[in-house]
Amino acid sequence: MLGGILFLLGSLCYHPEISKIVNGDLTAWWLFIIGSVNFLLADIAEWTRIRFGGLAENDYGTDNIVSYKLKRAEFWINLLSSAIGNILYLLGFICFIPAINMSDEGEILFIVGSLIIFLSQLWKCVRIAITNKENNNRNSIWRNIYSDFSGFGIEFWAGIGALAYAIGCWGFEFMVTNEDLVRAVNYFIIGGSCFFLSGAFLQYKYYCTKTNCSLQDLELKKPSFWKNDKQYFI
Repeated sequence: MLGGILFLLGSLCYHPEISKIVNGDLTAWWLFIIGSVNFLLADIAEWTRIRFGGLAENDYGTDNIVSYKLKRAEFWINLLSSAIGNILYLLGFICFIPAINMSDEGEILFIVGSLIIFLSQLWKCVRIAITNKENNNRNSIWRNIYSDFSGFGIEFWAGIGALAYAIGCWGFEFMVTNEDLVRAVNYFIIGGSCFFLSGAFLQYKYYCTKTNCSLQDLELKKPSFWKNDKQYFI
């Protein structure tokens, strides 16, 4: 959630009227840098939680060890994609350091990172929509989304935010008039707002639902066909 707030504030700093007051470029740069680090730390925290908590068989609705391994690999690739996108965010903003003076390359990294995050979040939304963790059926997409509404909100708004940042950054690259600048900034503000909403859903999921169980609880959820602890953990 902190990353979303920082990205939103950084986006506001680019608005022509606000930029005059707060030295917009420098302030926005610092806010985006710190926000990017925050997003990357969130990915590391998610990796740690899954690494030591494991994935239970009802997370994907399968009791077959081969299918389970494939689904687990899919999950890790998906998580890695998000991390790569956030790393590109961070590298992109580093390119804006005056001593480095690689702003064009930085914009490209930012756009590519945004698109990777968008596709990664879209992937996560599809996975939630086709899998009901409560009864392991795939008959109703809307019922599946409802069963993990907070999780879907996290991924959906993060994806929309990343897409908005990609469009906004593209607008910055080709802006000609002041109206073009304002339009690009508005896309940035939309992106930051969506990231904030994603963070709000995350807080709700962790503090207002029962989905955030302890590591001991996760130990009890090991697949019935998985006998070896060393095989279970990655």
